Amino acid sequence: MEDVQATGRPHKLANCWTCKTADYTHMVNEMGDEAYSIPFEDALQNINESMGCYNCHANTPGEGNTVTHIYLANAMGEDLGKVPGQTAVCAQCHVEYYFAPDGTRKTAPPT
Repeated sequence: MEDVQATGRPHKLANCWTCKTADYTHMVNEMGDEAYSIPFEDALQNINESMGCYNCHANTPGEGNTVTHIYLANAMGEDLGKVPGQTAVCAQCHVEYYFAPDGTRKTAPPT
């Protein structure tokens, strides 16, 4: 998580925490799109761990993989079920993503 804090790029919003910590993933799942408009430093106050089981397994370790990033499920829609589960879970962070015009939430690529 040090690289996110020390990158030297401006950190206006907390979006860049999405793939770095299970704590932020949990915040997004609890708060919805509102979490994307939290200032970076404010979100940092609620982050205690880096990547963890939640990122790939939700709260069910040992029971397989789970897509926990809502933006991926929303972007893929019905096509999400056509992607092998392990691929979808990895794609949560290892994917090209875009921000909606309001600049806060992730969305599907423009068409």
